[in-house]
Amino acid sequence: MNGAAPILVLVKRFPKLSETFILNEILSLEAAGLDLEVRTLFAPSDEFSHPDAARVRANIGELKPGSIRASFSRAPLATLRALAASVLAAGAGAPALMREAIGLAYDANATRAKLIYAHFIDHPATIARIAAILADAPFAISAHAKDIYTTPRRLLAANLKAAAFTTTCSDCNAAHLSAIAPGANVVRHYHGFDPDLFAAETAPRESGAPLILSVGRLRNKKGHDTLIEACAALRQRGVVFRCQIVGYGPEEARLKAMIAVRGLDAEISLLGKLPHAEIVPLMAGASVFALPCRIDEDGDRDGVPNVILEAMASGLPVVATDVSGVPEAVRHEMTGLLVKPDDSAALANAIARIFADPRASAQMGQRGRELVRAQFSRDVAAPPLIADLRAHSKRGPVEVAYIVKGFPRLSESFITNEILILEGNGLPMRIFALKPGERIARNVIANMRTPLDTLPCLTSLSDTKLSKWLLENVSQFSVPLARLILKRPRALLRTAAEAIAMMRRYRGANGAPRKVFIKEFLQAAYIADALIAAGGARHLHGHFCHGATTVTSFVSRITGIPFSFTAHAKDIYQAELNPGDLLTRKLDAARFVVTCTDANCRHLVHQFGALAAHRVRTIYHGLDISRFHPRPTPANDGAVRVLSVGRHVEKKGFATLIRACDLLRRQGLAITCEIVGEAGEETASLEGLIATLGLGDLVRLTPPEPQTALAETYARATIFALPCVILDNGDRDGIPNVLAEAMATGLPIV
Repeated sequence: MNGAAPILVLVKRFPKLSETFILNEILSLEAAGLDLEVRTLFAPSDEFSHPDAARVRANIGELKPGSIRASFSRAPLATLRALAASVLAAGAGAPALMREAIGLAYDANATRAKLIYAHFIDHPATIARIAAILADAPFAISAHAKDIYTTPRRLLAANLKAAAFTTTCSDCNAAHLSAIAPGANVVRHYHGFDPDLFAAETAPRESGAPLILSVGRLRNKKGHDTLIEACAALRQRGVVFRCQIVGYGPEEARLKAMIAVRGLDAEISLLGKLPHAEIVPLMAGASVFALPCRIDEDGDRDGVPNVILEAMASGLPVVATDVSGVPEAVRHEMTGLLVKPDDSAALANAIARIFADPRASAQMGQRGRELVRAQFSRDVAAPPLIADLRAHSKRGPVEVAYIVKGFPRLSESFITNEILILEGNGLPMRIFALKPGERIARNVIANMRTPLDTLPCLTSLSDTKLSKWLLENVSQFSVPLARLILKRPRALLRTAAEAIAMMRRYRGANGAPRKVFIKEFLQAAYIADALIAAGGARHLHGHFCHGATTVTSFVSRITGIPFSFTAHAKDIYQAELNPGDLLTRKLDAARFVVTCTDANCRHLVHQFGALAAHRVRTIYHGLDISRFHPRPTPANDGAVRVLSVGRHVEKKGFATLIRACDLLRRQGLAITCEIVGEAGEETASLEGLIATLGLGDLVRLTPPEPQTALAETYARATIFALPCVILDNGDRDGIPNVLAEAMATGLPIV
């Protein structure tokens, strides 16, 4: 420990052989400079542990339950809230849950923890949620497999909604959790590990009978009985093989009986629990790795099993089932073969196919190793998680609070760049995001020091009565509102009255009150409470002059802290985003206003006269040009490679670009075009236009990329094109960041 306030990690047992992903994660976090304290619910039960466990620097201790009576004497109101939450979560088990949460809260306060981080979304996450109330600290969750699919949905939703963020190890899990609690901050971070520990070159495959290897706890969900049935089918066909199954668990006796009944003792060996050091050479000597997972009757299933990743890192082709997150690693026909669960005949066919074609199998193994390095190595997987843990850690006083709609977002990299520049100049900041950001953009903020608070998720206001919406959502803001009533009663009530008045003053097109102002008032109350509790904030800044700035202005009213805002493009020109005189009122209340182009500045001065002339300043978005090196001299092959980047929205003019490509093709020009960006309202029509013009081989719509990957994409292009347009409703771009990025690489711009 270096004396800094740590992150308090709660796990069931640590270390545990079957949970090496937690060990790998802790080592990665410590390597990145994070200070950790680890608390366990139970003592370790393995007879031996992973050798890397000795490298953990964190203090590890078993959680000691606390006293409910003592908690009441220290913090009666927080204890009452925690006790009510415990009763809702555990019923008759509330006293035991409460004592565990009090013990964890005591440790959080004693260590000055910045964040509580619970592994598994069932009992540990519930303890963390209750402890967070008592310690007045944020908490986060790492959700895995069984804990996701066997925990009651009501409890999952409560934990998800309260957490600063929830990370899980597969896209499949993330989609499932997001469906349970829409709007909750759910992110996917793959488990990172060191693929070099499983070098494909460490040992040649043994000669003789090829080896089928399987590793995993002997539980029903692993499907080892299906593997034994497949081995019986292989022997019946006359296929020569050996099969070794490493693991222990409740299915051991049944599996031994199956092997004996089918007379497979000579072919199949159950090796029991082995230390990690003995598994590595087994993988090096195997011909195929097999793990035919299934979904249990109670819903239990695997995520992306670490042993599959380890086998892929060893250069092994993998035969598995298309269950849960397994297909995210085992790409059918690419890194292995996938079959349906419980289909022993298909599993036998897949294994026989691996044996029959060593060359194709070796290619699968090589592609698997490349995929693991690209997506699952700790160097790639750890930074986004580190960024989230750092960003959501509770910090001390700040000078400036940034209020944004969502953070981070690829399409708003200019905000990320701005924050990184300001923190690099030593400005103490804190970010409040009204909505979660995008997973793909998190790598960019991996080293960001500025803390990030993501507000509680809210249900949609559209087509919902305000009274019903308040019943569904206001409980998440009850504590901040109660504290503000005690600390700033007049300011809070005046701001609430203003929000109600605005709801009626700025009615929608159909004459109905604009309910959104009530939502924005509640969000402002949450932020104001956090800033008052932290102390020290001297200024507020909102990005985009509609919703986020409305929230910022409400925070300013409640706290008395002055504010400013940045106006960008659509938010300036679309009148319905700031109806009536709302933008005039914001300009009048703000200390200053920033916009990103002189054209925007002239427009605002033209619209609002002296008020804007005295308030508005043009400040261009900063760009770290070191990320976009001048591209190498392109190959002189006569081909024109056009690149464009942006969301699939009408104002980007992508339809015009596609038609231009068609004209150039008709003129005999060798041309290709790649449009990189996230899907939007224009995606379907752009795809239809490409198909209608027969440009499927020449024009591609590709998914969005983080800035680090975009640099390589710019290097492959010969021209950057972005034919932006002004829409009938006034929407337009400012100076798109991608133009500046392309120019930094030396690309010619059209």
